[in-house]
Amino acid sequence: MNDRGTRTRPRTHATIPITVPAVAAVLIIGATVSCTTPDQAGTTPRPHDTTEMIMPAASGDDLDRSAILDNYRSQHRAMVEARTDVLDALLADQFTATHITGYQQPKAEWLAQIRSGDFTYHRIEDKDVFITVDGDSAVLVGRAAVTVTIGGARGTWNLESTMEYIKQGGRWTVVRSRSTTYQP
Repeated sequence: MNDRGTRTRPRTHATIPITVPAVAAVLIIGATVSCTTPDQAGTTPRPHDTTEMIMPAASGDDLDRSAILDNYRSQHRAMVEARTDVLDALLADQFTATHITGYQQPKAEWLAQIRSGDFTYHRIEDKDVFITVDGDSAVLVGRAAVTVTIGGARGTWNLESTMEYIKQGGRWTVVRSRSTTYQP
């Protein structure tokens, strides 16, 4: 019940947008916050040694979001570097990618196309990332400008990818990815 006597549902998960400006703002704010403590007379606040600050521990969802974001960014690096060994480890064995054409491609086929050069990723520029965690499953929605050569034709597409993650053995991997184009 809330303060108005209305019944409310418990919140089981949250969606937090993670953007480069947001991370920079947190880092800047975190670096400039100073704590003060009263002086010996108890009247004048003075800066206190920030090494003594006690920061709250990160929640499980925060740690999960961080691990998922690391996986997502590692995928992008591995795609540009054509590191199919790294991609293989980041994606679940049953992974499928649904491309903007609607074609649902199994993991082994996609990795083989990267190895052969049929898919050559040149640059992936992240725009926005939203992550929702619910227990041992999560959904990441990421927007990025992707420059890729497919079958000899090079282009840049603004892609919105919805990725389904599962946590097994303490590790997050992607089970499914579906990409569509969007207008920035």
